[in-house]
Amino acid sequence: MPEGPEPPALLLYLWEWFFEISMGLAISGMAPPVVTWEGLAAWRMQMGIELEPWEARTIVRLGYLRAAVLSEEKPKPPAT
Repeated sequence: MPEGPEPPALLLYLWEWFFEISMGLAISGMAPPVVTWEGLAAWRMQMGIELEPWEARTIVRLGYLRAAVLSEEKPKPPAT
């Protein structure tokens, strides 16, 4: 998998939270899982973390972007 740029240092905590939340996403088998508002609220309560509204929106948006990337069709190898 190609490496991307490092997130800005001031937002690194948000990326780490997103990564932590992503480890607990429920898989349905039909599509890549997304971060839901309910799942985010449960994680926040479990971890004792207060989120600013913009932080919550960003984490949910990252979840949808992650799902979109994971659902992209992978290139097929050429037929031999």
